[in-house]
Amino acid sequence: MSYVRILGSHSFKVDKMGAGTIAAPLGASYECSEVFIQNSTENAVNILLGSSEQQLISLSPGMGFTLPVQNINDVYVKTVSSTATVVFLARS
Repeated sequence: MSYVRILGSHSFKVDKMGAGTIAAPLGASYECSEVFIQNSTENAVNILLGSSEQQLISLSPGMGFTLPVQNINDVYVKTVSSTATVVFLARS
């Protein structure tokens, strides 16, 4: 069994969203300092991450990426094709 000790006064938001071929924000407004986004291992397609204008970071199933952002709704996600589940953890 693993344990994680969290130092300081951080709060976390852990959630998931369904992504499609049209870019959408990662979630409703939630202020944070960074967000870790993972393409679910159960997906069969890549997801693309980025801003509302461009999604250039490609993640294959199981891959994750951390972005320094001020709000999770600054991150937009879409799929290359079909639909996918995106899991994320935001830290404030």
